[in-house]
Amino acid sequence: MTIESKRIVGEVYDAIIAGRGEDVFGALHSEFRADIPPVVPWGGSHEAAAFGQVVLPRVLEVVDLSTLKVLSLLGENDNVFATATLTTRDGKAEILIGEHWTVREGKISNLRVFYFDPRPLIERS
Repeated sequence: MTIESKRIVGEVYDAIIAGRGEDVFGALHSEFRADIPPVVPWGGSHEAAAFGQVVLPRVLEVVDLSTLKVLSLLGENDNVFATATLTTRDGKAEILIGEHWTVREGKISNLRVFYFDPRPLIERS
């Protein structure tokens, strides 16, 4: 399952970079949950609908998802951990993130986000 899980997560990243939101949301399990550090304004635990309606619009105000660069994808069974960078909309800060993805039944069931330094996100929110 490791190879399949990494493929699914990699395809989600490709869709994010290309701006194909329908492909991103199509990859989410019906019981999807995103856990985001509470230090950022969009932090908390969010189901798929709230993720799309609350989290993504706030994130898009601050970061340019087209600048997302996946540095590594490490997988074991249904778990994939990624490190990536992305740039703030004003182009003045690069954000280093870690994301833990869980794949269940061929879909993303959980995403947990880790920010190395969330200050640029907080300052621009």
